[in-house]
Amino acid sequence: MPNVQHSSLASADCHEPKHVSGTTVADAGKVITPAATAGTSELRKLRADEISEGTGKIPFQGFQYWEDNTAGQTGLTGTSYAGADILTIDGLGTQTTSSYEPTGASNWWNTSTNKITPEGEGDSYIIRLDFDIALTGGTGTLFYTVALDIGGSIGVVYQTSEVIPKATSFVCRTVMPIFVGATFVANGGAIKIWVDGSSSAPSSYDVTNKGILIERVSRGS
Repeated sequence: MPNVQHSSLASADCHEPKHVSGTTVADAGKVITPAATAGTSELRKLRADEISEGTGKIPFQGFQYWEDNTAGQTGLTGTSYAGADILTIDGLGTQTTSSYEPTGASNWWNTSTNKITPEGEGDSYIIRLDFDIALTGGTGTLFYTVALDIGGSIGVVYQTSEVIPKATSFVCRTVMPIFVGATFVANGGAIKIWVDGSSSAPSSYDVTNKGILIERVSRGS
């Protein structure tokens, strides 16, 4: 056999792995992997759960949790969107974690602006908000409202209202599925909260024990 550097060989003289030489356009994106029968291989596309980059993670899926470490937002009086307060979470709580985020993820919560900061257009996320509300006064049926505002010409993209149990202090859980467009990427998303009543709103209320779970379900690109 002549002593020729592999880099000098012409394409026709190079060995092609099994399966590759007979591929078609329809096989684009497929890879050679071990087959079910020992000692054989097959050409196929990988499933998402097979792509782990050696970490056991699916590259585009994962979550971050951000917990507040303050006494809370006290003495709030907003009873409508116009007077609503932005939920603040400093991320300094002991439960804050990014250990299970996708590989290479950025922070999805900005502790300076208190906004959700998605990574890219076309992404989809599931958001869970955790917080307690303590009321002062108010009559009739009371309810709290949570809205996600991405600003610009779009404004509120998600809003939900829940009836408040007959208690002066209660635990709230709000879940919102969201998708991301260019405005959301550019502005981020602020979470606004207010409390109102069918007869009269409470004179004030406190929002404490705050946290936000952000899970990316899919990636746009």
